[in-house]
Amino acid sequence: MKLLLNQQTGHFQAQKIKKKGKSSLTPLTGVFLSRFTNLTQLTISGDNVKASGIRIITSKMKSLTNVTLKGANLTGSIPKDWNLKMTQMDLSNNKLNGTMPTSLTLLESIKFLNLSSNELSGEIPGSISGLKGLVQLDLGSNQFNGSVPRSIGDMKGLKYLNLEKNNFHGVMPFNASFIKGLSVFKIGGNDGLCYNVSSFSKKSKLGIAACDKHGKPILPPTASADEPASSADDMASGDYDDGGSDGKKKKGGDDDHGPNKVVLGVAIGLSAVPPPPDIATSQQFGKEILGDEVATKSTNRALFQAQKMKEIGKSSLTPLTGVFLSRFTNLTQLTISGDNVKASGIRIITSKMKSLTNVTLKGANLTGSIPKDWNLKMTQMDLSNNKLNGTMPTSLTLLESIKFLNLSSNELSGEIPGSISGLKGLVQLDLGSNQFNGSVPRSIGDMKGLKYLNLEKNNFHGVMPFNASFIKGLSVFKIGGNDGLCYNVSSFSKKSKLGIAPCDKHGKPILPPPASADEPASSADDMASGDYDDGGSDGKKKKGGDDDHGPNKVVLGVAIGLSAVVFLIIFLVMLSKCGGRCCCC
Repeated sequence: MKLLLNQQTGHFQAQKIKKKGKSSLTPLTGVFLSRFTNLTQLTISGDNVKASGIRIITSKMKSLTNVTLKGANLTGSIPKDWNLKMTQMDLSNNKLNGTMPTSLTLLESIKFLNLSSNELSGEIPGSISGLKGLVQLDLGSNQFNGSVPRSIGDMKGLKYLNLEKNNFHGVMPFNASFIKGLSVFKIGGNDGLCYNVSSFSKKSKLGIAACDKHGKPILPPTASADEPASSADDMASGDYDDGGSDGKKKKGGDDDHGPNKVVLGVAIGLSAVPPPPDIATSQQFGKEILGDEVATKSTNRALFQAQKMKEIGKSSLTPLTGVFLSRFTNLTQLTISGDNVKASGIRIITSKMKSLTNVTLKGANLTGSIPKDWNLKMTQMDLSNNKLNGTMPTSLTLLESIKFLNLSSNELSGEIPGSISGLKGLVQLDLGSNQFNGSVPRSIGDMKGLKYLNLEKNNFHGVMPFNASFIKGLSVFKIGGNDGLCYNVSSFSKKSKLGIAPCDKHGKPILPPPASADEPASSADDMASGDYDDGGSDGKKKKGGDDDHGPNKVVLGVAIGLSAVVFLIIFLVMLSKCGGRCCCC
């Protein structure tokens, strides 16, 4: 079952997928679906809706612009009241009956209309040509009757036209030019329908018989046991006569039937041109799926994605709960983004989802510690922006297929397991904005495939273990906001902007002294006396300095200058007292 609900755009989608003939979801009902009154998009595909007429579902959905109720076992007649801004409608493969409402021809914005495979009858409204923007019209496999409206031939934007398997009769009204402009044209399976051979090449493959001069299909006689049936084309004597002269007789033919080389068959010789996507597949449901509310369960692929919709501060949906989500036990992909899950620890949701390979529970207000048991084929995990606490389980380092791991913006603490370097395929590691402590594992520097590393805003301490070569290989590197962390200035230029202080010779961050009111604070780089000493000799002493800090050059210069001024003043005073003579005399 595939369930899509985008609360921001008002989008609901469900598609049934069988897994060993058994679904873990309760059947959809029309009453349940009718609650989503603010939807703009509604898609049910291949999932029987229990005991529901279509009106029960859609009668209160006044904002729908895109509706797919395909293969949903719906009954009743097609509703007359639709949002005039409707752009796509697919009601195919149901048990809908009655006629095609003329109100559908007022949907001037509609591009795709699919009513195929139902039990619809009556004539197609001639006013359908008013749908100037229509690209796809599919009325196939119904019980429509009467003549095909000539006005359909005036719909210049139409690219897909299916009228096959109905009860249409009379002469098909379209010319060759119109049909050549279509990518797909299907009109076979209408025994009472025929085409005018004066308008088409006898090699045309239309799937209907040629017309005789009375506008009736030329039907082949019953074949004898040892003789194959003649085709309708072999019996054609002339064109349909609509009041003018009959068609010319062919050599060897009589007034009614002359030899005709037209071969009847499937659609019109344009089968090499790929058809436009059908309504269900042409819908575009968001960009980064990332963001909608989707539930999918499949033998190969399953997805549940949710995004909160607000409508003037009010949601028409009841809040998500962990108990509700936990029912989707067969999911392989689970995404909740920006939608608070009511009173739920993460374990309630995921404990029975043993097939997950892609999980995003982002900004979902989840609590508790990160579960230890995950599918070892996990490729992506995003548990960011929650209230998760505890430590990072070492079991996460066993997920050898994982490429993206984001645990940022939680309340996680403790040390990062050193075995994290075993995740050879990891491309993105985001542990920022937590309370991780201890030293940063040196082994992370061995992860050659890593391109994004965020360790900022934690409580790491000691010397950052990465060299310049490793950091240059990253697209993003964030490590600031760790006050106890520092870098070895022998490995990095003092102009490097790493967001952490340089280390003194004891491996401690060199912190600048508090600035006085009239003096700006010195930078950490200005105070660095030497590299971090990990057991070797200390950095060289500066001339005139002590073991830790040499004299400040600015202060020394000022002092020398002031001394020279004082000496000059004293010299001038003494000179004036001696009256210009030598005082020694």
